[in-house]
Amino acid sequence: MNIKRIVKSVLLFPLLLIGCSSPELNKDIEKLFPSPTEDNKCDLQLTSIDIEPFALDSVESSYIGYLEMKQDTLYLIDKRFCWIFRFTKDGRLIDRQLGLGEGPKEYNCGIIEGYCHLQDGTWAFLDPGAGCNLFSNSFDRQKRLQIMREGSEENKSYENPHMYTADYGFLILRQMGSYLYYNVVAWQGMAEDFISNTNNYFRNAHILMKMNLKTGKVEQLLGGFPSHYEKKHAVFQQVSFDINQKEECFFVSYDADSLIYCYDKDYKSLYSFGWQGQDMKVDYRTYSIETTIKERPQIRSEYSYYHDIKYIEELGLLFRPYKKSPDSETDGLQIYRGQTLIADVAVPKGMVVLGYSAPYVYGTTGMDGICESVDMFRFKLE
Repeated sequence: MNIKRIVKSVLLFPLLLIGCSSPELNKDIEKLFPSPTEDNKCDLQLTSIDIEPFALDSVESSYIGYLEMKQDTLYLIDKRFCWIFRFTKDGRLIDRQLGLGEGPKEYNCGIIEGYCHLQDGTWAFLDPGAGCNLFSNSFDRQKRLQIMREGSEENKSYENPHMYTADYGFLILRQMGSYLYYNVVAWQGMAEDFISNTNNYFRNAHILMKMNLKTGKVEQLLGGFPSHYEKKHAVFQQVSFDINQKEECFFVSYDADSLIYCYDKDYKSLYSFGWQGQDMKVDYRTYSIETTIKERPQIRSEYSYYHDIKYIEELGLLFRPYKKSPDSETDGLQIYRGQTLIADVAVPKGMVVLGYSAPYVYGTTGMDGICESVDMFRFKLE
């Protein structure tokens, strides 16, 4: 579906922009979440951005999956049929790769649960059997690594990797060096805590796994939740992260926390920074776990939260989209240079940033299975 109109998104100058102070933190986690530094500043440099909609060519796909951009190429990764569609940056179809099958250029491990386009051009795809499947840049099958988590089901400890599983449905995979990092949850292994002692879950659960790309072995559990999550239950438990490859550091964002946390390559805390977005409804209530499980999507629709984070090295900028209040016609997008907020602009609802190809930053609101289309957006930073 081609969209010809141009949507103008005007920067909303706040009468009051609230910087969120670091929450009170408990025990060892307090050392992981420092207060914002003096470099945490607001310097709104952009007065407006023009968002230009466009669409990818229609393809025969389930339209369930993932969207990726690397250099000048856009990718649609079909989770169900395991096809990889490649498009020009203008949305024109180049070709279709992979697909289910036993051939050397096919995928034979069921659905694609998550992916990472590695720095050397290799693709890593996670499968339902806890496997990491590696394919070359030309989609030749290389090998499958079985992800090895130490520990046993009998060891009910938050330091036991066996208690964790990938956060399927919101899975993010990123590479740094010879390691693959991905977000995890301990819901299955620590179900009793998650249901009846949620405070203990958020006080002790880790959020990332570090997996060796050569062996498949999980070598470390990383991170945790700020202490105010003990009162927020599981409605806003999702974690977004990205990696600055040049500086070798992590940027981590939590659904219900206005701060962004930065860690070095060893996941040692460096600093935190961030500003609350505009027109956000954040008076989160505490729900029973039964209500949370049954009504989680509805509850999330009634509040605001930060739902993604993307660092673009070519620009040296960090993009964090967020959901505004339910009655707002738009969502928001924050842009940071270093620890300084340089823009907080209105964007189409649900938009996330994918990548950059001069002179545009590219984003999407996702796939539409009913219309069999993908709504894409691009804008310049001027």
